Amino acid sequence: MSPALRPPSIKKAKFPLWTAVPLTFRDPVKRDFKTYPKYTKCEKVVYTSMIEGYLDSFEDRHADACRGGRAVAIKLDGRVRYLWRYEVLTEAEYNEVQKKQRSKLDLLRKKRVRVVGKE
Repeated sequence: MSPALRPPSIKKAKFPLWTAVPLTFRDPVKRDFKTYPKYTKCEKVVYTSMIEGYLDSFEDRHADACRGGRAVAIKLDGRVRYLWRYEVLTEAEYNEVQKKQRSKLDLLRKKRVRVVGKE
């Protein structure tokens, strides 16, 4: 996709994101793989021309795998990582997921009220 399709407000924005799925990346320092659990907090980085070029080539090379989404660059553990948009959650999406989980947990914590037998 062309860089012109990315609005300038998105290019310059820096905001918190959360991972939507467990992600595994290679750690060049330890020379092994590190898995980040679901709902790990990360941050969208400001797109430079180099990052935009990489995102464009990423989208062109893997167009069949992206499910019609866009590539994004995030900062996770101090490193810039490239992934698909459906693999991260915005703050509103994250709050919606937490709200649904909270309601389910409230049902589990709720005191059961029923008649067990004759008194």
